[in-house]
Amino acid sequence: MANVLLRKSIRSVSFLPQSAVDKENSYHTPDLLADAVHIYASIPFDATHALTVELMVVPFRIPIYQDQIFYCVDASYSKCCYEIEEDDFMLLLSTSAEELYRHYTSHHSWNFRSQHSWLVHPPVNLCSVQLTEALQAANSCS
Repeated sequence: MANVLLRKSIRSVSFLPQSAVDKENSYHTPDLLADAVHIYASIPFDATHALTVELMVVPFRIPIYQDQIFYCVDASYSKCCYEIEEDDFMLLLSTSAEELYRHYTSHHSWNFRSQHSWLVHPPVNLCSVQLTEALQAANSCS
């Protein structure tokens, strides 16, 4: 199921440019930050809705463990409207995020199903249900 979702999602991935690397910061060396990944995806949900997912994966070192690489992962999402409830899409969201994450950072795993894994942004009000209602309302006024 997750592979099908990954193929259906609209996604973009970018890597941190070298010009953005702070060479003074010992925790984020340029060689590590070159491996930072920003994943942005839109996941279709329930035929008329979509979830927007953003994953940021930044490797870092801790001075007393210089030979080890650790990862900071920030995950956030926004739903298309207020019509859908978190209980309805959370499994789909977590599964899709894990699949995207594994695809781009296969050397490290992250649990997107744990409590407090996600930062939630307000709905963007751009689902096809709302667009259809807006068009119908506009047509009825003319």
